[in-house]
Parts: sequence; structure tokens; C-alpha cells
Amino acid sequence: MAYVPGLIPTQGDPEQTPDKLGGRVPTDDRIPQAPALRPVAAPVNTYARPPAFTDPGLQRLADSLGQLSSSIFAFGDATSEADKQMKPGVVTQKLAGRTPDEQKQILADDPALHGAVAERFAHGIIGSTSADQDANALRTAYSTQFDRDNGNFDRFVNGYVRNVLDKEKDPTFARSYMERMQPTIDALRGEHAKYLAERTVTDQNNLIYGKFQSTVNEAMERGASPEVALGAIRQTMGAIDTVARRTPAEQEQILVQMLGRQVEALKDAPDYDKRFQMLQGILNAKSVDPRTGQERSLMDDQIVGAKAHEIMGQAATIFSHRDEALKLDTEDRVFKLARTADPSFAAARDAFAKEHPRWADPSKLERWNHEFFSADQRIKKEAADRMRQVQEDTQKNAILSGVLESFAKGAGFDVKPQTYTDKDGTPGHVYTVEDQRKDAAEIAQRMIDQKYAGWKTDPQKAQQKLAEEVSLYGQNGLRNKDWETQLKNGPAAATTVTSAGGDITPALQQSYQLYRDLRAASPELLQKHLDERSQRFFEVARVAQEMGMGADAKQALALAARAANEGKLESIGSGQSTRDTVDQAKRQLTGFMGFGGLATATNADEVIRKVVATATVYREALGLPMDKAIEQAAPGVKASYVKINGNAVFVGDRYVPRNFEDLANQYVDRYWEQNKEALTKQHFSKGDLILFSANGTSNWSIILRGYPHVAPDTAGAMFSLHDLYRIQDNNQQRSDDEAMKAGWRTYDHLHTKQPPPRGIDEGRRPAGGDYLPRRPNK
Repeated sequence: MAYVPGLIPTQGDPEQTPDKLGGRVPTDDRIPQAPALRPVAAPVNTYARPPAFTDPGLQRLADSLGQLSSSIFAFGDATSEADKQMKPGVVTQKLAGRTPDEQKQILADDPALHGAVAERFAHGIIGSTSADQDANALRTAYSTQFDRDNGNFDRFVNGYVRNVLDKEKDPTFARSYMERMQPTIDALRGEHAKYLAERTVTDQNNLIYGKFQSTVNEAMERGASPEVALGAIRQTMGAIDTVARRTPAEQEQILVQMLGRQVEALKDAPDYDKRFQMLQGILNAKSVDPRTGQERSLMDDQIVGAKAHEIMGQAATIFSHRDEALKLDTEDRVFKLARTADPSFAAARDAFAKEHPRWADPSKLERWNHEFFSADQRIKKEAADRMRQVQEDTQKNAILSGVLESFAKGAGFDVKPQTYTDKDGTPGHVYTVEDQRKDAAEIAQRMIDQKYAGWKTDPQKAQQKLAEEVSLYGQNGLRNKDWETQLKNGPAAATTVTSAGGDITPALQQSYQLYRDLRAASPELLQKHLDERSQRFFEVARVAQEMGMGADAKQALALAARAANEGKLESIGSGQSTRDTVDQAKRQLTGFMGFGGLATATNADEVIRKVVATATVYREALGLPMDKAIEQAAPGVKASYVKINGNAVFVGDRYVPRNFEDLANQYVDRYWEQNKEALTKQHFSKGDLILFSANGTSNWSIILRGYPHVAPDTAGAMFSLHDLYRIQDNNQQRSDDEAMKAGWRTYDHLHTKQPPPRGIDEGRRPAGGDYLPRRPNK
């Protein structure tokens, strides 16, 4: 007698408990156990028949509940006449279309259904409705909660039904419920039996599959041929046919399935070529068909032949790709040696031809030889080019060395174009003045950076570095890109600051400190690194701090940022200034020492209006009185102008020597003396000569007041900073000659026989001179 877990013994069965039975209930059914498959020539039965289950327990449960009391049915004879007249159709009509819970509620609330007959019939309807509802739930529970491999089906169903019937004690409900539920239980039992049978077959297939795979792997490890491997598999098939009752045709299907999965291994296996040969050999090897007694291969079989051809095609494709990849990789290694003219190329080429003769065709080897020769020539040419580049760099460095010497003397404006032989071997390549100054400035800056390494954390070094940079850039008219970027980008970071307690970034504070340092060291140099917006921003912050409106730099910057956000730093045109305001500023600036003689320039109103416009910004942004605002605005405007021949000339947007005003006045004086007669005949006076910058370059022109063109028919009206430096040079030479004639011996250079330093700031304006303006070439 076998025991099926979950079945409950009925009345009349001997009393047995789960403890005594090990959790099982005795039944008359015997469950066969499938023995493990051993694919060898041994008389072991591996066939497993699916078990057939029976379940009398559920019906017994319903019958037992129906016999709980014989008086329940006898009670119907004692019902009233009205109960006997209650028709089933009335009960059905009241409960139809309702859920079990709704039906129970109607039965409890409707007095017409309280008779014994009505209640019994109603419980039957409720049982059927509950069963209909629970049938789908039982199927779902079977699919999602039941362990189909290890679980006991009858125990699972009994447990599910018991949960319902234990809550409903009415026998009519129980009988109706079980009658409606039984078809679902029977259908699920059939599905479960089918699943177990299929699982048994699957387990057998897996065992056979594993045996075939291990046979193939063992043959590959031993280096056996595909024919030997297939012979071993055929022997295994015979044993399986005897023991497990699996026909050769069924086993061949499993064999082909196993070979199909071997195709994937060809993609990554290092020994893909050996695997492909084994796979190809097994599929094509001929053996005797036990069904027909004729020799044929798996490729020729009627059942598995189509699948075998498909597998062979896939394997051939993968093998071809792997083989081509190996070929390309091997060829690429040799080709790289050829492209780089590697000395080991010849040995690698010969080894390739020996190891892979089917790939090493003569034309390919010839191409590699040509590539090696071309690479060798190219490398030699590149070496020669590098040598010429070194020669070019040497010549340029010699030129730049002279430029750096000029920078050291403050004579950066006196740089002349030079020529050198470039890396292509072409002589006479022009090294322009602009390129010389730019390249030399980068070298000079690197030298300063190295000289003051660690200046960011050493205030003393930072101060010394700045002083040397001011001397370098200021005296030689150079542009420091880092300063320019820092001064222009700093105010842009303040656009989000709205109050004195706003977020003043370290970058903004550093920009402001640079602004103040440069303003103290060289206002003219500072002006040439600023745009109008940045200048207004920093000036408002500086004035606020110096006038006591901001306790420190951070608060001053916050004030400037707030003014910028409120639009108070926008450029205010000079046309908005009233005549009275301009006159007030003119009177104030006439006696203002820091403004120099610009207040008396012929175009003084233009300059003064610019002072008024800047002062208006201070007044609007900081609330300064106008006289204080003018006093603060004047020095910045003064740094942007020079006075040439009585006329204010704006130089704030270009680099000029510090003594540009003196040298330019000398040039205009000379120009007037040379062309006085011609200009006087045209009714022009010396005061009509105005200096004009040519398109923002370093060239200048002398034009006539009221005429936007060069003075007509006159020589030397156009000149460059180099021409002014020649005046400086002549002035220095004249001063030295006069000193020697007078017997002065105060210059060290007279003792060392070295020329004096001719820095751009060393010039003195002589009473006369023999320098003549440069005339244009004809």
C-alpha cells in the first residue's frame, strides 16, 4: 500500500495519524519511481510511467458533511406550509447574478428566504457560485504557488478546498460546491500528470544529451577522429535503446540538438578550428542505419537531415569569420612592422609565409616589401625635416634672443622684420614684427614665472613678479592675455550678486586686486587691458572703498555688483550732460593737477564730456556729489589721452611708448617745419595738425582739422611707432655726443665703451635735431 500526502482517512479506515505515517495517508494506489538512466550496456530499466492519481477523499468529505445530522433532512418535513410553497425559481431569481458575499447578505436580510427549504436551496446556489469563483483562483494558485516538481497535488487541492468548507458548515453548500469544483480539479489533475510524464522524458533527454556531449569532448581531448567519436556515440545509443527504450531515431534528434549548441562555442573558443573539424566530421561521417541497414550520415537522414544541414551552414559561417579574423590579425602584425620600417619585418614576413602558406601569396608579400621601403624612406625624410626644424628653431631663437634683449632695454617698439630659412629649406622666410613680439613675450613670461615660482602663496614674490611684468609689458607695448581675461571675466561673475552680503567669488576678488595693483603701478598699462564695462565696474568698487562706502573690498564689490544689476553702470552718453555741468567740470579740472593740460586742449570739451559721463556713473551708482565724482573720474580719463600739438588724442585702446606724447609732439614739430610753406599757402596753421590712428594699428597719420584725410601733397604724414623710436634713438645719441663734448664723464658706458641703455622712457626732447621724417618710396 502506498501513501499519498494530503488525503484524509474516511470513516471505517483504521486510525492513522500523519505522525505515524510520516506525513502520508495510506491509499491503494502505487506510484512507480523512474530509475536513473545509465547509458551503458547494463540491464537497468530506465523507463518511467507517469503516475495515475485518484482522489476519493474530496467526495468522502462532502458525503461526511451531508451525514452530520439525520435530523437536518427530517427537519424539512416539519416546515410550515408556506415554506413548502416556496418555489426554487423565486430563490434563484433573488440570488442570480450576485457574488457569494452578496448572496449570503441577501439570505440573511430577506425574511422570505428564512424557511428551511428556501435556505437549503439558497445554500446550494451559494455553493455553486463560490465554486465558480474559486475555480479560476485554484488554477492560478496551481500555476503560481504549487511546486509541480516536488509538491503533492492531492494535499494541495485538499488544503485549498478545506479552507472553504471549514468556513461553510452547511452540507448543502458543501455538496453543491464540490459538484461544481470537481471538473476543475479533475482537469488540473490531468495537467499535472501530463507535466510529470513530460518531465520524466526531459530528464532522460538531458542525461542522453550530457552523455553525447562528454563523449565528443573526450574525443577532442584525446585527439581522436570524428569517426571514432561517432562510433562511441553509436555504442551508447544501443545501450540506451536497450535500457531506456529510446529509439535510435529519438536519440539522433538529441544528438543533432547537442551538435547545434556546439555551434555557439565556435564564436569564442580558442580551439575553434578543432571544434569545427569535429562537428563537420560527425555530421558527415557515415554509419549503418539500424532502421534500413544502409550506410548514411546525419546529413542524409530523412528526419534530422534538414537540421543537420542548417547546423553545418551556421558552423561554416562562424568558422569562416573566425578564420578570416585570425588571418587579418596575423597579417596586420606583419604589416605594422612594414609600415614602421621595423628591422624585424623580414623575419616576421618569412615566418608568416612558412606557417600560413595558403595565405601568403606572392603579390601580398611584394606589397609588404614596398610598404617597408616607403616607410623607410618616409622615416628618413621625417628625420631630415626634424633636423631642418631644429635649424629653423635655432635661427628663430637667435632672433628672439635679440628681441628679448630689446625688451630688457624697453626697446620693444624698435623690433624689425627678420628672415630665416624655414623647415622646408626655403631661405628668406619673413619673421614679422608681430610674430617676433608675440613669441618673445611668451618666452619672457615663462622666464618670469620660473623666476618667481610659488608666487601664488608668497605675497612678496607676487609683488616682485607683478613689478617685473609691468616693466616688461608697459615699456614694450605688449599685451598680457591672462590679465586681459581675468579683468574682463571677473565682473561677469558678479551678475548674480544683489546685495552687500552676496556671494563674492574668489575669482572676482582676485580680479579686483589685480585691477588695483595695476592701477597703482601703471594706469596707462591698466587702461589697455580693460574694456569699458569692466573699467566702470572696478572703478565704482574702488571709489566706494576709497570713499569709505565699503568697509572692505568684498563689500565694495557687492556695491558695484548691485549697481550693475540695477543698470546704473551703463554707459551714459556725453550728450546727456548739460552745458552747465560741462562748464563746472571744465572749471574744476582746469585747476586739477592730476588732469594735466587736457582741460586746455583744443578739443577739451570732448575729453571733459567723457569725464562727466564717467562721473555721472559714480553719482548714480554711489550717490557722490558731482564735484567729488568728477575728481574721482578725471585720473582714469587722463590715463587714456595724450596731448599732441594742443589736441587731446585717445590712446587708451592701443599700446604706445610711455613718452609717446613727447616723441609725437617732436614728430609733428618736424613735420610742420618741413611743410610749413605748403600748408601756409593753403591757409592752414600748425594748430590745424591733428594726430589720427590708422584703423587701430600701430601706424599714425597727421590730418588737417576738418578734413578726414591725410594732409595733402605732404611727405611724412604717415608714420609708425618705429619712426618715433628712431627719434628716441637720435635724441639719446645726441645727448651722449653733447656730454662727451662738454667733458662729462658721469655715464658708466663711457668707461666700458658700451652704448647706454636706450629705453623708451630714457628720451629727452632736444631743442633740435637732424632727423628727417621718412618719405614714402616712389
